[in-house]
Amino acid sequence: MAISAKMVMELRQKTQVSMMECKKALVSADGDMVLAEENLLKSGAAKADKKSDRVANEGLLFSVSDAENMGSSIVEINCETDFVARGDDFKGFGEKLAELALSHKVTTADSLLSLQYDSENSVEDMRKIMIAKLGENIQVRRAYAVHADSGCVASYSHSGRIIVIVKLSDANIDVAKDVAMHAAAMKPTAISSDGIPSDDVAKQREIFAAQVAESGKPEKIASKIIEGKINKFLDENSLLGQVFVKDSKQKVSQYLDQHKSKVLSYVLYEIGMSGPDGEITQ
Repeated sequence: MAISAKMVMELRQKTQVSMMECKKALVSADGDMVLAEENLLKSGAAKADKKSDRVANEGLLFSVSDAENMGSSIVEINCETDFVARGDDFKGFGEKLAELALSHKVTTADSLLSLQYDSENSVEDMRKIMIAKLGENIQVRRAYAVHADSGCVASYSHSGRIIVIVKLSDANIDVAKDVAMHAAAMKPTAISSDGIPSDDVAKQREIFAAQVAESGKPEKIASKIIEGKINKFLDENSLLGQVFVKDSKQKVSQYLDQHKSKVLSYVLYEIGMSGPDGEITQ
């Protein structure tokens, strides 16, 4: 049976596989569109399984917000090369997943993968199709959506490599965006110093104590120096204690006080980096 360009295009639209692969599948199936599609999907799944163990260290973060500034999502998708990450197909896949994450209020990558991508495929099915199409291991690593009943939610993206979502107590979206941008630049590990793990503080105290001991300072003075270093450590690692990136004359806490705003939570993802998968609330 003769394989027309129209048939090839139709199969490509259904499977998102290259024109050449579609033509091969149609020839092999003697023009049977249903059989060709089935074989392509099986082939794609097989290719996906073979590539699932390959390291995917590159990728991008994707985020989308609703029109009312009451919700934002964040999704991390990994691949093997920056070339694929910057391609339109990869970006389109990521943007669609960010929209799904927001609308379904997902909190894990697994919950996102189980959703329906379109009328024929789940997100997991489409992930395997993307592997077959792009020729690289594609992994949906993390996904989280933040929603608020009051106040506002804002996100900030730094070139798709770092994304921060901030939930604010009031509706001042400009303040929320400023704080999200600050967090992307300064990467705090907690909202306030109370949220920094006690083990981390104790470890730093040991380090500072050893440093001061080498200086030979009297015990009373050494104790004050250690406390000063600890306070600086707490400020540098907590959102409220950090110097505001847009105004070095004040801390983030002072900026928020000026606008009578309070940060309720934030999410900070950096591509390829480990960290909390959900909201930081302390």
